[in-house]
Amino acid sequence: MSASTRHILLIAAMFWISGGALRAQLSGSDDFNDNSKNAASWGTDAISGGASLVEANGRLEYRVATPDTVNGIDEAVRPWVLNTSPNSAVFDVTLDVSNNVNPSGDHTNASIGLVVTSLENAEDSIFIELFRGGNLTDGKGFLAVLSSAAAGGEVLPYTIPTAHGSVTTASVRLSYDPVSKIFTAYYDTTGSDDGFQWQVYGSFGVGAFGGGTTLNSPWQLSQNLGFKVSVGGFSEGQVVASGAVYADNFVARTLALSALSLSSGVLSPQFDGGTINYLTCVSNDTTSVTVTPSTTFSNATLTVNGAAVASGTASADVPLHVGSNLISIGIASQDGYLTNTYTANVIRHCTTVLSGSENFDDNARDAAKWDAPDDLNGGASLSEVNGRFLDAQHRRQF
Repeated sequence: MSASTRHILLIAAMFWISGGALRAQLSGSDDFNDNSKNAASWGTDAISGGASLVEANGRLEYRVATPDTVNGIDEAVRPWVLNTSPNSAVFDVTLDVSNNVNPSGDHTNASIGLVVTSLENAEDSIFIELFRGGNLTDGKGFLAVLSSAAAGGEVLPYTIPTAHGSVTTASVRLSYDPVSKIFTAYYDTTGSDDGFQWQVYGSFGVGAFGGGTTLNSPWQLSQNLGFKVSVGGFSEGQVVASGAVYADNFVARTLALSALSLSSGVLSPQFDGGTINYLTCVSNDTTSVTVTPSTTFSNATLTVNGAAVASGTASADVPLHVGSNLISIGIASQDGYLTNTYTANVIRHCTTVLSGSENFDDNARDAAKWDAPDDLNGGASLSEVNGRFLDAQHRRQF
């Protein structure tokens, strides 16, 4: 496989498809059983050479009838455009893959898998795929590659785990931890039909401090534009017939709460699953609160200050002392690979901040804003007339 050539092609394709997506919580799935592309979920395919992606036979097939003999590369990438993931979200994507080609000769290969790309710079990307090459240098098995603008392309060296050269049907997965800014790549050598048995390929740090066990290179993430997910096929010098290489059962999930409420107080800002830190004030006579977290993430575990609680159910009373009280709300996927933590700072006996305005245009006293009676002396009065406030050296308390 020609790494540098592949890098250039992949990045060009991702620049092409990187615009126009809705930045929201990444979610959704497609089993491709309808044999028809859903335009609301998938964007325009980025195509190079003789490659194509076709929904047929209840799956997404990668095909190459006539390989490109000029550049030697064929590729097709289909972006998920229903939603994208913000940089702050814990998410993962999974895909069943099948690769039954048997290339022969130097730099002949074919692959199918997942791609995650930064919307801030399309050169910042990571993919994991089921790869089958035609010689010992290329190898056969699972391949995950990190690319970054900072590194000027693919971050080398990358390896293909041994002992999986005979695998033709499998599953691949990419997950992201926004706190550590680490992507983790997984594979399952038997696919999803018998339930997942994920094996870790490795982890890849894309933040300034690295931290990945496999490779690290910082991505441009300062604008918090989020990430886009795609399904892609790639090949060199290889005819790929219908049914030889395909993807199935695409699933994107964000590990987030769908709702969060307290028995007393109003959360600020207003709850949104992508926001993890909240503040609220309660009166001094509120000595405890209960917390009710909810999630639509299948089989997730929820906790409040470490104690398990069912989705949509109030927690046990959380005692409050005067002042700041930090309450931790945790959510974890059933397999334990994904975790996320929300925090509610409940301030007991806090002072309301002075705010508000009055333009007096209604020519009527607003009893919700102004104390009564006015502080008057002698024969003075205060009147709202003609859209203004006439003050004869006296005060009305706001």
